Amino acid sequence: MARHGVLALSLAALAACTKPAPMGPGSGLTLPSLPGSYELVDLGSLAPPESTSCRGSEAVAINIRGQVVGLSKTGSKYWNCPQHAFLWDDGVMTDLGNFFPSLLNDRAQVAGTDHNGHTVFWDGGTLQDIGTLGGCCSGPSGLSTTGQVVGTSSTAIGEQHAFSWLGGIMQDLGTLGGNQSVASGVNAAGQIVGNSVTAAGATHAFLWEAGVMRDLGTLGGTYSAALAINETGAVTGESTDSAGSTHAFLWHDGVMQDLGVLPGFVGTSGLAINVLGAVAGRIWDGSAVRGFYWSDGVMQELGDFGYPSTGVRAVNARGQVAGKSQYCSASFCTWAFVWEDGVMTKLPPLPGHYLSRGYDINAQGDVVGRSEGSSERYNAVLWRRVNQVAATP
Repeated sequence: MARHGVLALSLAALAACTKPAPMGPGSGLTLPSLPGSYELVDLGSLAPPESTSCRGSEAVAINIRGQVVGLSKTGSKYWNCPQHAFLWDDGVMTDLGNFFPSLLNDRAQVAGTDHNGHTVFWDGGTLQDIGTLGGCCSGPSGLSTTGQVVGTSSTAIGEQHAFSWLGGIMQDLGTLGGNQSVASGVNAAGQIVGNSVTAAGATHAFLWEAGVMRDLGTLGGTYSAALAINETGAVTGESTDSAGSTHAFLWHDGVMQDLGVLPGFVGTSGLAINVLGAVAGRIWDGSAVRGFYWSDGVMQELGDFGYPSTGVRAVNARGQVAGKSQYCSASFCTWAFVWEDGVMTKLPPLPGHYLSRGYDINAQGDVVGRSEGSSERYNAVLWRRVNQVAATP
């Protein structure tokens, strides 16, 4: 494991640096990037201090305790840069092993994919290969606070089926009558959502609970997919309506509600849902994709940084949305953002870098992601909220 120090720098001094000097990856520098709102923390790297060409890292998830999981290069030479998962906790970065992490829960359990294409589960220093449903590969898409992993796996006959894994047992969730199913998320109660091909060949959203896969139907069209579920069992995703348009939906207690679309746009998709039933997702007009936030019947477009392309990654119980948004026509020109109460705020990269991406947000409003100076020079970062209010689980 590695420990990285913290160095405070005044906002006035930062603003005075019109040409900031490039900062070495893994310096542990903390900057008050946004007055009274956020400070920027470089989480460092698993690479040895003497390494100059093998120090790339990025953070992919954060939990309510402020623990962060991500991926880091570990070698000392550019031709030998193996990547390992890491867990960062209060300044200490721990090497979890050679796999690609994607999910973290509040118990610091991690799910990801190894180099053999198998789902793996890390808990308390032990890495387990979850395996497959008989085929070559599997991948995780959800991890609950109970340590239940859900995802999709190939079967012995070449089909793709949703699976659930808990306590060493992998279960095939089956399908809605067709030959394929995909899991998208799971909550602490063990409710699982996703989509499946039906006996008629259509694709429908499902809710799996206590051994039964339930068809959630559609908004009047032939297609639907459940993409996220919250702790109360509310589900969001996307569905076609009778006219063939794709709209975000909110499903709860047997009712699928059409969240609609804003004037000037043609489609929406719900990607994330918080414990209060607020939904964040994407909205498009045929030429560009932006983000939206829906709560209590009101949909708001999130905005952008000068170019009409915004990607949503997560929403917390406070209604804060995190993601990335383009600031020029090139797809790599992105800044991380946090959106709250109608305002999109840029989360800037480290000095000497020019790109940032937000991947996750926790209950306190802390955001994690990546700061980038080039394809070979990128750092895992935490935009830590200052003067936090009490978190809502």
